[in-house]
Amino acid sequence: LQRGAVIGAVLYEGWASSPEQAIKLAENKNINLMPCNDANTVGGLAGITSPSMPVVVATSADGRQRAFCRLWEPFLVFGNYDQKTIQSLKWLEKVFGPAMKIGIEQIGQIEMSALIASALQMGDDTHSRKIATSLLLIKTLLPGMIKVVDKITNFESVINFWLKYDAVSLSFIIASAKVMSLAASAIKGSSVITVICSNGFEAGIQLSGTGNQ
Repeated sequence: LQRGAVIGAVLYEGWASSPEQAIKLAENKNINLMPCNDANTVGGLAGITSPSMPVVVATSADGRQRAFCRLWEPFLVFGNYDQKTIQSLKWLEKVFGPAMKIGIEQIGQIEMSALIASALQMGDDTHSRKIATSLLLIKTLLPGMIKVVDKITNFESVINFWLKYDAVSLSFIIASAKVMSLAASAIKGSSVITVICSNGFEAGIQLSGTGNQ
């Protein structure tokens, strides 16, 4: 999955024109690969985030912690890198991402802890089961988007994508969860696990009391 997602991200960014060129760039270390968590970023499944991808930004109430998660889509996340995948990523960048930004700018910051609490009370776990989570997010953002619908490109496609994929809410949930884990980090002597990360072959963890080790 991760190998395919790297190829897809390279093609999406325009750094290579074929999968073979993308593989060669990665193998020759002409692109810099780093763990998402080193940049306070979270990536689901294949987990690749590249510079042009729009991201959700989550911030703690006191402003001390900030984390990021790229917008969810159904192709690169599973390691695909065909033309449909690249077109989907471009659509997220040019259409869906800006629409989400417009909605958030109209309503102000989303209180994710309150949204998560409501979703849990409705039977979601907010990750595997996320129907209520997605509907709550739509309910929160849609009024702001409708206010300036004339500024949103292809509004119908944005809503149809959102209604088709409950997983759209995952980017908001996962970025918020990363902020929570950051708040638990760097506590001397603490054995709380703050990071779990895998590349598909190996898995690693970080503990609060051991820093970035």
